Amino acid sequence: MTRTFSISLVVAYLSGLAFSTFADTVVIKGGQRLDGLITNETATDLTIQIRVSPSITDERVILKSEIAKFDRTAEDEMVYRSLMDLQPGRSSFLAGQYAPVIEALQGFLAKYPDSPHAANVRATLVIFQTERTRVAAGEVKFEGRWLTREEAGLLRVQIGGSQIFDAMKQAGARGDASGALNLFAQLEKNYSGARVMPDAIPLAEQILSTARAAALRAKEHLASAKIEREKGFAAAGKTDREEMMAAYQAEQSRAESRLATAISAGLWPPLQQTNEKSINAFLEKTASETKRLQSLPVAEMRTSIQLSEKARNELTSGNIPAATLTIKEASKLWPANEFALRLAAQVAAIKPPSAVAATPAPATPKVKAATPLPATPAPVVAAKTSADRDETAAPSSASPPATEKPFFMTLGGALSIVVFLALLFGGFTVYSYLKPSNHQSED
Repeated sequence: MTRTFSISLVVAYLSGLAFSTFADTVVIKGGQRLDGLITNETATDLTIQIRVSPSITDERVILKSEIAKFDRTAEDEMVYRSLMDLQPGRSSFLAGQYAPVIEALQGFLAKYPDSPHAANVRATLVIFQTERTRVAAGEVKFEGRWLTREEAGLLRVQIGGSQIFDAMKQAGARGDASGALNLFAQLEKNYSGARVMPDAIPLAEQILSTARAAALRAKEHLASAKIEREKGFAAAGKTDREEMMAAYQAEQSRAESRLATAISAGLWPPLQQTNEKSINAFLEKTASETKRLQSLPVAEMRTSIQLSEKARNELTSGNIPAATLTIKEASKLWPANEFALRLAAQVAAIKPPSAVAATPAPATPKVKAATPLPATPAPVVAAKTSADRDETAAPSSASPPATEKPFFMTLGGALSIVVFLALLFGGFTVYSYLKPSNHQSED
């Protein structure tokens, strides 16, 4: 729904507050009682709007000579009842829709400051003003919960569809069949995948059926109304007749102008029950639209929504394969289902376990093993005795390898040196002893 269309809908609703409350009573001579809304009163007659069904109204003009009595509801009471129909609901309006609602509430307080309903209207006004502030900041209320701008963006189709569907129900309830069907057309055009569609389609069929029946009755009534109108013209004086005929022609011109405007805009013809062209145009369009609505797969849409709910639960529990299959089934039944499409996008964003396993986790790179060198033959070592093995046992890896000692530091080397020194000393002693003896013999 475009913003312009939404605002105009609210303005039209508020500008016709008196027409949405049926609180007047007309009692015709003979006892017949008519409950409705007196929309016009002249010196000779009353015009009363009567509710034929929840979505259709009829209008009757009754001569005062035929009326036993009539009662009007107090003006502030009637306007208050209409204002209370606009209580804040589970979903917020678009930002521009709050202004006419707030102005209407402020207008009531200005016109009826002493009304017993003033306190309730003031409280409602505060609620709407608070909502407008939050919406202007980017928040959206949807199904009773306030969403941030980001959350609302993800649910754009569902929120927009819900807003149009609510407006469609309101238009149907106040008897504006053409307005309700125009809203349904907006819903189909802009939010065809919204989950309200399976409910909006049968509502559109119901509105069509009731409105078509009312249009057929109005067409039948036109002939008798024309006879009565001609009688009235003939019975009136020249001046009154001219005024009556001019008023009738002006009414017909306005009706045909509204019809031409609607058709040029591609909208539903307004059901104007006193204009034959308007009635015929409405009946012509209802015939083809009724057939088209009956062909829409409402049952499949409902099943698709149920499967989408199931898929969401499976996705929440982590059962990705099951959720994937359920989403495919839901999308097959209703390809436009935005809920299923959104779930499919969520599943697509989740990397499947197989892909995770196939992707190597970041780790320390493995060092390539060196090619082993050919084995070097071990040297042949002579067998050692047990004593040798004890003394030359392999040292620990922390000890340096043993080295060979010098000869003079070995036991054998030390003994050799001692023996050598002993022999040298002994030989010197003998030499010293023998030398003097040789001198004595010469003397």
